[in-house]
Amino acid sequence: MASASNAVIRLLECGSKMPFCPIEEIVENGIHVLFNPKAGSHAGDIIKDTLYRFGTDHINYHIPSSKQEFKKMISWLAAEAEKRQTYIMVIIVGGDGTYHDTVNTTGNLGRLILGLTDGGSSSDYTRTLGIKKYHRMCNLVNALIDNEVSLEERVKLADMIKISYNLGDEEKSINGLNLFSIGFDGEVCKKTNSSAIQGGIKKKLGYIPASIQVLRNYVPLDIEYIINGEPDSKDVAKNVLSFVLINGQYAASGMQYNPYGSVDDEKLECVIAQCSSKKNEKKDLPKSAFQMLKPAFQVVRLAFHIKVLKDNKIVDSLPGESGYNKYGVKYLDGIKSMELKIINPEVGKESYFESDGEHYQYEPTHPLQIEVMPKAIHVLHVPAS
Repeated sequence: MASASNAVIRLLECGSKMPFCPIEEIVENGIHVLFNPKAGSHAGDIIKDTLYRFGTDHINYHIPSSKQEFKKMISWLAAEAEKRQTYIMVIIVGGDGTYHDTVNTTGNLGRLILGLTDGGSSSDYTRTLGIKKYHRMCNLVNALIDNEVSLEERVKLADMIKISYNLGDEEKSINGLNLFSIGFDGEVCKKTNSSAIQGGIKKKLGYIPASIQVLRNYVPLDIEYIINGEPDSKDVAKNVLSFVLINGQYAASGMQYNPYGSVDDEKLECVIAQCSSKKNEKKDLPKSAFQMLKPAFQVVRLAFHIKVLKDNKIVDSLPGESGYNKYGVKYLDGIKSMELKIINPEVGKESYFESDGEHYQYEPTHPLQIEVMPKAIHVLHVPAS
């Protein structure tokens, strides 16, 4: 597969522009702002401040009471734009899960210009777009309305991810925006989201407490994969801690997993993190304790480089003979599709994968198919300075 240096070249070369109707027509159509009032701990303050920054001229505000109502509103706006053969700008204030709901509505989103901005507990996708903070989105939209910046220069035709899987014998598929992850991440996501549903005094588990609970019983996966449908690419990733296919640059609440990622290059990158070698097991530790400490050490080590040192070593370090570098990571790019098959599924245990902070149960005895949906949606962005 291509190296990280090739990914850098693609990152510099990619980018797409598309002519739109004039901004005056966008404004006349009405700009819609949808809030997720349950995303993050400061949703109320964000709603008030956004109202102040945008005002009410040509702006329509919506605060859906449920996920179903939110999706219905997106579908209605998409249908309106298609019926009128125009573009409608929709600002989504929420987190990665809210953006995920947006791209999993019914209808064609091709005539919506999506402004995705922070209002949740995690907004990794918007970091790649350069609009992490909601006030930057407010400033951008106001500048567009005042013709201070060009609409064509602030819109990308971004890729999405199609994830096909089985639940029992039923075939299913969903759309992802930022990433697909299987293994440790899927289990942690399920644990975290389930705690939020249960509520009560403890409410939603944080990433670290959820990780500790998962690591107590986590069994590394052996995963067979085929890239871009090429039989010669077939390989097996053994003793997997985390297997991530990513569209953007960030994951896990701001960690730059994929520094060379671009949301509009029609390709994904893959980051496979392997548990420490079984050869290093210490006989003087109880087996259960070692099984928990081994992946825990790997998680801390990777997070330290990504979050604290903010370097690219986990993907830039040269791989050894096994294909993994000294950090236990294999980095693959140029991926348009990938088929995955779990070789060692745990009998009787539910299995989960993650996409954009949402967990999904899947049948591990059936293969999963991940593929790029190129140039699928229009998103607002701020170019890196």
